Amino acid sequence: MKKSDKRKKNRIWGKILENKAFILGIMLMALICLIHTFKEASLANFVPINGTFQNYNPVRRLLSGQIPFKEYADYLGLGHLYLGTLFTVLFGGTYQSSLYAFTFLTFSGFALFVLLISWAVLKNKEKAVIFTTTLLTVILIVPIFFEDVLANSNGLLKALHYALMPGNSARMMRGTILVHACILICLGYLFYTKWIQNKDFKFKKYLPYIYIAIVAGISFSWSNDYGIGGWLCLILMNAFLAFSRERKIIFSIVVLLASILISFVSLFVVVEIFTFGNFKGWLTFTFGTGGYQSWFFNNNYYRSYYLFDVDFSFVMLVQGLLVLIYLKKLFDARGTVEVCRRYGILAFINMACFAVVNEYRLISNGQLYEVALTVLLLTILVELFNVLNSLLESQQLRRNFVVGSVVLSLAWVSSMAKELMTTKILGQSGTYVAQMGGYMTKLNNDLYAAHTFLNGEDFFATYATAQELMEGKFQPTGTDYIIHALGDKQRQDYLDAFKNGSFKYAATIRDDYTDWSFWMQRANWFFYRELYQNWHPVFANRYETYWERNTDGDTNTIHDGFTLKVTELSSTSQKIEVICNNSTVNGVADVYVDYRVDKKGNLSSKVMFRRELEVKNTGKLYPVGGEFYDHNHLRPVSAEYIPVEISNGHGEVTITSQPSHSTILNVNEVKCDAIYSVSSRYIPLLSINVEKKQFIVQKFARYVNDTAEAKKVIYQGKEYTVSNVSSEDDGVYITVEETIEQDGSMDNFIQIR
Repeated sequence: MKKSDKRKKNRIWGKILENKAFILGIMLMALICLIHTFKEASLANFVPINGTFQNYNPVRRLLSGQIPFKEYADYLGLGHLYLGTLFTVLFGGTYQSSLYAFTFLTFSGFALFVLLISWAVLKNKEKAVIFTTTLLTVILIVPIFFEDVLANSNGLLKALHYALMPGNSARMMRGTILVHACILICLGYLFYTKWIQNKDFKFKKYLPYIYIAIVAGISFSWSNDYGIGGWLCLILMNAFLAFSRERKIIFSIVVLLASILISFVSLFVVVEIFTFGNFKGWLTFTFGTGGYQSWFFNNNYYRSYYLFDVDFSFVMLVQGLLVLIYLKKLFDARGTVEVCRRYGILAFINMACFAVVNEYRLISNGQLYEVALTVLLLTILVELFNVLNSLLESQQLRRNFVVGSVVLSLAWVSSMAKELMTTKILGQSGTYVAQMGGYMTKLNNDLYAAHTFLNGEDFFATYATAQELMEGKFQPTGTDYIIHALGDKQRQDYLDAFKNGSFKYAATIRDDYTDWSFWMQRANWFFYRELYQNWHPVFANRYETYWERNTDGDTNTIHDGFTLKVTELSSTSQKIEVICNNSTVNGVADVYVDYRVDKKGNLSSKVMFRRELEVKNTGKLYPVGGEFYDHNHLRPVSAEYIPVEISNGHGEVTITSQPSHSTILNVNEVKCDAIYSVSSRYIPLLSINVEKKQFIVQKFARYVNDTAEAKKVIYQGKEYTVSNVSSEDDGVYITVEETIEQDGSMDNFIQIR
């Protein structure tokens, strides 16, 4: 070995030994995250709506060679797509692997937040990693910590649950762009001090600002929530840092404008690379989605209409005030590197959280507190720990704390490792499903039943999940969840693909599986009105209904025998009623409404930034959760069709301009040309009692109502005369006169006549 190589090797080993405590701490932290991952994601189960396949679908498409934002879109962003894909591959590449990947990315993301904040505050990487491993272990070992101690704050409890598991929309993982941005900036600083600082050239002092702007552009591409929030706050922090250092307002404005320009260039380059030249597709999807999010998603409890609707709740004010304190510290110290580390990092991540919470509240009418509350809680905990640490003079006590923390973590790791090994040796519970890459304990029989029914045929699902994986197929539009078909072009493309596709079946979520199915129908009526006119159900498992096209000329559509009544309730509200001549008619009326929501002209309307139309079912309600699930919102000016549930010959909705205090509703035209009866005429069977001549259906409010006046039923092409309908606790029993015959097909629907 050459002397130079030997010296280099000695230097490396010297660095390792010098940082051995930190390295061992990082290894322990990673081990805790891995064991938690294997424990929590041990089964290959799935959630049919808004769940695990929201993570895996885009990963699966990328691994199959599809081009993002050309052939499909990842609603959760490029960061979610590529980091999720990388770790899914590292864990094995299957659906089960994706559960491991996103659980690991979620919990390790939380760990990175703890590590970053504690490193910034404690100013010591060894202390930071010890604090991190201790906190991770405490949260895993003692769930009572966040179930009882934090019981008075449901927001904090929910935030910590999102730190343990991906939940809906992988929110913790998406929030980690704030950590990644800080890491990129720190790496850039290390490169600057090693290779550039000692060199002398004209524009050297501008390089940090340029680099931060580049990182801001990278952050933007990550996601449309924390990515954009991170971008905005990095730009603002860049300008503030320039002002703190130079004390020149003009210079800081120049830095601000230049940062915006540079970040957009950075954004364009990053998106072009990772979408393989489809920046336009990414842009159309991102802003088409953003435009629809302002009114599309359902939130009955609070909606933002005014500029003053920012979140000034107690916890958000605390976070905002912390940001101001950190910024003052940064300004007073003229933005030195040490102060940037101590206060700049905390100012940035808390500012971004505050911004994202309010961005989501104002634009999407939703709540996105999980990451923000986690960051706030961690900031306060570490600051308090730092104060306690400074008051603690006993070195022996400090050493005891370190030893105790390590022992606690190792004890948990050993215990969980033993549990995992036992499961490995004795075998996992459930049924192994090869296509899912793991064992299932829920819905596996439903997957196999649908697999048998489909028999290799193509299908179009409003929620593409495990069945597509079982069949080796993809949702044909590239939009795996119908609720992500947002934007006029995206919706039209989605509908065209459905109308013109060659697939044999369509699949929707069952009404009796989740109350959300009623909102899905309302919010996506553009699709369901096409489905109800031209398709009918033929098979259902526990969560999904499969439809096929009508071939006998029966459209299940009523064109006459009903009248439309419109009643003006106030200047902001009108009631629309559909009244049938026959009181036994059930179904959904297709009502056309041409309307506009105008400003009132009063003082509050001057600060109003959003108007919309609220559509609420004020007639018969079938969702167990009530009207929350049977109402939706529409844009302020439009002419479109809305559904009206018809029950026993009558249905009504109330349309209201919102905010009602500041708007007026103007309706130009209302008409109804059709009632679709398919949703009430076709009912899925729970079971059949051949001996007692009974068809048994689930006791669900709609089924009870639809079967109450049944005279005839058709099953597998044969008509039966109904002699009795009885609603019992365990189902609705329909007794017929004839002997029930089964033809061996998997058609498990009856038609009500």
